[in-house]
Amino acid sequence: MTHETYEYTLTTAKGFLLMVVCGLITVWAGYMAATHQGSLSVAGFSLGMQGATFAYLVLATVTGWVTFDEIRSWMRPAERKAPIVLDNEAISAPAQPDNPAVLRLSYKGISDIKTRSVSGNRVIEIRHMDGNLTISGSALGSREAFDSLLQSLQARVALTRGYRY
Repeated sequence: MTHETYEYTLTTAKGFLLMVVCGLITVWAGYMAATHQGSLSVAGFSLGMQGATFAYLVLATVTGWVTFDEIRSWMRPAERKAPIVLDNEAISAPAQPDNPAVLRLSYKGISDIKTRSVSGNRVIEIRHMDGNLTISGSALGSREAFDSLLQSLQARVALTRGYRY
């Protein structure tokens, strides 16, 4: 079989929303840590003034780190695209729709390929002995690319299984 490559656009929309929400929480928690005058009560526990300051600082630090990480990912547009490659032995694809790290799965280790719809978006779920892979149809750009990838992958797995028996 021939070598096939499909363009795969990684999602950033949920990263943007996460960045905005965490940024707002960071600003609020930082403001509260600097200006609060009393204790903080959480689930019936009163933390006192120093405990409240510490809790606000921890919240500001964690959400600030998430905000910074999301801003950093938006600053690297080259990482938003990653190809899906089908070669003679394996599929190479981004490990997650929002992560450009490439996962390579041999056709021999694939135990199941399923399609399903998630919020109107078709996805391919690949079960493999080394881990699972989900490919989002909306990130492939077109329905034709999705169908072509699915058919080619199923044919390659079937061909590999035929050689194993």
